Amino acid sequence: MKRIIGSAAALLVVVGSLVLAAQQPAAAAPNCPLGYGHEPYEGDVMRQPNNAAAIRAQKNRGAKAVEGDLRFTSGYTKAVMWHNKSTWGLNYSGSAQDIHSVSWTYLKSLKIKPGQDFSDQGVMTFWAWVSEIKAQGLDGLVELKEVPGNFVEIAKPLAKLGMADRIKFYSTGADNTNATNAINALKNAIGKEYWDSVDGRNYQMPWVATQVGQEGPNTWWANSASAWESTFANGRPVVTNSIESYKTWTNGKCNW
Repeated sequence: MKRIIGSAAALLVVVGSLVLAAQQPAAAAPNCPLGYGHEPYEGDVMRQPNNAAAIRAQKNRGAKAVEGDLRFTSGYTKAVMWHNKSTWGLNYSGSAQDIHSVSWTYLKSLKIKPGQDFSDQGVMTFWAWVSEIKAQGLDGLVELKEVPGNFVEIAKPLAKLGMADRIKFYSTGADNTNATNAINALKNAIGKEYWDSVDGRNYQMPWVATQVGQEGPNTWWANSASAWESTFANGRPVVTNSIESYKTWTNGKCNW
C-alpha cells in the first residue's frame, strides 16, 4: 500500500512539474543580425539597390535593409545614389561622363539602359532613396563613393525624414577615394549647425554610425555559412549578396 501511495505521489509531482513547465513562457529566439541586401557589380549589370524597384526587389527576397552607393553631381549640388563612377550603364548619348562632372538636371533625364532588370529606373537623389527606404520599412547602409561635400544634402533628409538612426555610412576606398578622409569628413561635420542656407533654417547633423573598410565595427560582409556563423556569434549585421540564402540559413537559429 505504501508503495502505491508513493508511486501516486511521485506521479503527482511529475504531473505538477509538467504543468509548471507548460506555464513557463518559451524563451524568445534571439533576433537575427540585420541582413543588408547587396548586389555585386558584374560587368554592366545594374542590380544594386540604388533605385526604388531594386530596393523593393531586395525586400521581396527577404532583406531587412539594403546597401547603396552615394555620389555627388557637379559642384556637390546634389547627393545621388549610383554605383558607377560614370554614367556607364545609363542611356546617355556620346561618351560616358563622370557623375561628379555632370549636373543633376542632366543626370535625372537618364534611365538605366534597355535590357537591364531595372531599365525603367533613373538615378535617385539621396533624399528620394532615404524616403523609399522609410516607406519600405527598411534600414540602409551607404557607401561613400567619394569624400562627401555639401553635408546638408546628407543631413537634411535624415533629419526631416526621421531616419538618422536607421542609416549607416562606410567607405571601402572605392574609385581611389581615401576611405579615412571620406569617413572623417562626415564625422567632423556631425554636430555643426550651419547646414541649410536654402530655407533659412539650421539643421544639425544627426548622429550616424560610420566605419572604414568592409569589415568595420558595425557591419560584416558575409556570403557563406561560415561567415554568417561568425556574424551570428558576434551579433553583427551582415551585408550579403545572397540575402535569400542568409534568410534560409537563419531558420531555426534566430527570429527573422
